[in-house]
Amino acid sequence: MKGLLLILLSVNRISAKGRKAFTLIEVLTSSFIVMYLFLAAWSMYMIGWRWWHEVAPIAECQRIARVGLSSVIEGTRAWQETISSVTYNGKSGIAWSTLTKADTTANPAFVTPVLSVPDASSPGVYHRIDYKLEPDSVASNGRSFYVSTDIATNTKAIYEDGVKIAATQINATQGDVVLSFEKPDATYPNLIKVTVTVTKSVPGTRFENAPVTIIYSDFINLKNV
Repeated sequence: MKGLLLILLSVNRISAKGRKAFTLIEVLTSSFIVMYLFLAAWSMYMIGWRWWHEVAPIAECQRIARVGLSSVIEGTRAWQETISSVTYNGKSGIAWSTLTKADTTANPAFVTPVLSVPDASSPGVYHRIDYKLEPDSVASNGRSFYVSTDIATNTKAIYEDGVKIAATQINATQGDVVLSFEKPDATYPNLIKVTVTVTKSVPGTRFENAPVTIIYSDFINLKNV
């Protein structure tokens, strides 16, 4: 008890210059405030760090799925073709495709699109589509979409291919991506469902290596020509 009293007296003593020193209560209060601010800053840092590491992979999957779906449906480039003095304008996606090719004598039985590379575990689901754009008597406007692996990076991505273009990797679609096509209702043969599925592991602290799966789908009603 005497030791505690001596400490309190020494802390409250008047300095040689006549100025009071900090009391023990003031020192403890200041230390508590500093510790509180430090813990608050550390908590904000940890919350932000966890949020970033958990949300960033989800946002990346959403971006890949969104870009992939819009590229397949709307296309990645403008398209123009002159056939029999008639110029056709459009884009290269399957939304600009046609169901049948009734305008030609060169290929009267040509039907598009063609779904191929069937899914082994899901009957009726395919991973490649081959189609044509606006009327073309020699089918030179054929196009394809599928997923392939980039040999240089060993990363999967969505590719666009065609008669007049070389196989081209669609930017911002690299990742664990799956592209699938199906005809959900046989009554409507011109209705195609397009699905892009992207999977990624989350390296965050709360969900260590937990898989995140983003699925974007849309339906395309092909034009009849």
